[in-house]
Amino acid sequence: MGGFLILNITKEYPMAEKLASPVYYSSATGGLTTTTGDNIGTPQAGLRTFLSGLQYANKGATASEIVVLDNATEIWRGYAPASATSPVSIVFDPPLQASTNSQMKVAMITTATATVVSGQGFQSP
Repeated sequence: MGGFLILNITKEYPMAEKLASPVYYSSATGGLTTTTGDNIGTPQAGLRTFLSGLQYANKGATASEIVVLDNATEIWRGYAPASATSPVSIVFDPPLQASTNSQMKVAMITTATATVVSGQGFQSP
Protein backbone atom coordinates (compact mmCIF):
# COMPACT_ATOMS: atom_id res chain seq x y z
CA MET A 1 0.00 0.00 0.00
CA GLY A 2 1.46 3.36 -1.06
CA GLY A 3 1.37 6.62 0.80
CA PHE A 4 2.70 10.12 0.90
CA LEU A 5 5.04 11.67 3.39
CA ILE A 6 4.46 15.38 3.87
CA LEU A 7 7.23 17.36 5.49
CA ASN A 8 6.86 20.90 6.74
CA ILE A 9 10.34 22.42 6.81
CA THR A 10 10.79 25.83 8.38
CA LYS A 11 13.83 28.04 8.58
CA GLU A 12 14.43 30.99 10.84
CA TYR A 13 15.47 33.27 7.99
CA PRO A 14 13.69 34.42 4.81
CA MET A 15 13.41 31.86 2.04
CA ALA A 16 14.67 32.56 -1.48
CA GLU A 17 11.17 33.08 -2.90
CA LYS A 18 10.64 36.02 -0.53
CA LEU A 19 13.78 37.94 -1.44
CA ALA A 20 13.46 41.69 -1.68
CA SER A 21 16.59 41.90 -3.82
CA PRO A 22 19.88 40.04 -4.19
CA VAL A 23 23.13 41.60 -2.97
CA TYR A 24 26.46 41.02 -4.72
CA TYR A 25 29.61 42.63 -3.35
CA SER A 26 33.09 42.87 -4.84
CA SER A 27 35.97 44.87 -3.38
CA ALA A 28 37.77 47.43 -5.51
CA THR A 29 40.66 46.40 -7.75
CA GLY A 30 43.66 45.80 -5.51
CA GLY A 31 41.46 44.72 -2.60
CA LEU A 32 40.93 46.25 0.83
CA THR A 33 44.06 48.13 1.88
CA THR A 34 42.85 50.12 4.92
CA THR A 35 40.81 49.50 8.07
CA THR A 36 37.88 51.58 6.78
CA GLY A 37 34.72 49.50 6.42
CA ASP A 38 33.44 48.94 2.87
CA ASN A 39 29.65 48.74 2.40
CA ILE A 40 28.41 45.31 1.37
CA GLY A 41 24.86 46.47 0.87
CA THR A 42 22.86 49.63 1.47
CA PRO A 43 19.39 48.51 2.51
CA GLN A 44 16.19 49.98 1.21
CA ALA A 45 13.89 51.50 3.85
CA GLY A 46 12.52 48.86 6.23
CA LEU A 47 14.89 46.12 5.03
CA ARG A 48 17.98 44.45 6.42
CA THR A 49 20.96 42.93 4.60
CA PHE A 50 21.67 39.20 4.93
CA LEU A 51 25.12 37.80 4.01
CA SER A 52 25.08 34.14 2.97
CA GLY A 53 28.53 33.79 1.39
CA LEU A 54 31.95 35.45 1.65
CA GLN A 55 35.21 34.75 -0.19
CA TYR A 56 38.51 36.51 0.49
CA ALA A 57 42.21 36.25 -0.27
CA ASN A 58 44.90 38.50 1.22
CA LYS A 59 47.51 39.03 -1.50
CA GLY A 60 49.62 41.30 0.73
CA ALA A 61 52.65 40.34 2.80
CA THR A 62 50.93 41.21 6.11
CA ALA A 63 48.49 38.79 7.73
CA SER A 64 45.35 40.30 9.22
CA GLU A 65 41.86 39.60 10.40
CA ILE A 66 38.73 40.36 8.41
CA VAL A 67 35.45 41.42 10.04
CA VAL A 68 31.84 41.79 8.98
CA LEU A 69 30.09 44.69 10.69
CA ASP A 70 26.49 45.64 11.38
CA ASN A 71 27.24 49.35 10.90
CA ALA A 72 29.98 49.63 13.61
CA THR A 73 29.20 46.41 15.56
CA GLU A 74 31.30 43.35 14.75
CA ILE A 75 29.15 40.31 13.91
CA TRP A 76 31.82 37.99 12.44
CA ARG A 77 35.65 37.76 12.42
CA GLY A 78 38.01 35.60 10.40
CA TYR A 79 41.74 35.25 9.72
CA ALA A 80 43.29 36.44 6.45
CA PRO A 81 46.75 34.86 6.09
CA ALA A 82 49.47 36.73 4.20
CA SER A 83 50.34 35.95 0.59
CA ALA A 84 47.28 33.76 0.05
CA THR A 85 47.42 31.55 -3.03
CA SER A 86 43.75 30.55 -2.93
CA PRO A 87 40.66 32.22 -1.46
CA VAL A 88 38.95 31.33 1.79
CA SER A 89 35.26 30.57 1.15
CA ILE A 90 32.67 30.87 3.92
CA VAL A 91 29.00 29.88 3.78
CA PHE A 92 26.84 31.42 6.48
CA ASP A 93 23.84 29.18 7.23
CA PRO A 94 21.86 30.82 8.64
CA PRO A 95 23.04 34.04 6.97
CA LEU A 96 24.63 36.86 8.94
CA GLN A 97 22.15 39.72 9.25
CA ALA A 98 22.39 43.43 9.82
CA SER A 99 19.84 45.44 11.77
CA THR A 100 16.92 46.96 9.86
CA ASN A 101 18.05 50.00 7.83
CA SER A 102 21.70 49.42 8.89
CA GLN A 103 24.78 49.24 6.67
CA MET A 104 26.53 45.87 6.51
CA LYS A 105 30.27 46.37 6.04
CA VAL A 106 33.45 44.36 5.59
CA ALA A 107 36.77 45.63 6.96
CA MET A 108 40.33 44.59 7.69
CA ILE A 109 41.77 44.90 11.22
CA THR A 110 45.24 45.99 10.03
CA THR A 111 46.47 48.11 7.15
CA ALA A 112 49.05 47.01 4.56
CA THR A 113 46.87 44.19 3.27
CA ALA A 114 45.61 43.73 -0.26
CA THR A 115 42.59 41.57 0.52
CA VAL A 116 40.28 40.82 -2.39
CA VAL A 117 36.75 40.18 -1.10
CA SER A 118 33.49 39.00 -2.67
CA GLY A 119 30.16 38.49 -0.94
CA GLN A 120 26.67 37.28 -1.76
CA GLY A 121 23.39 37.76 0.06
CA PHE A 122 20.03 39.45 -0.09
CA GLN A 123 17.87 42.13 1.45
CA SER A 124 14.57 41.34 3.12
CA PRO A 125 12.38 42.60 6.00
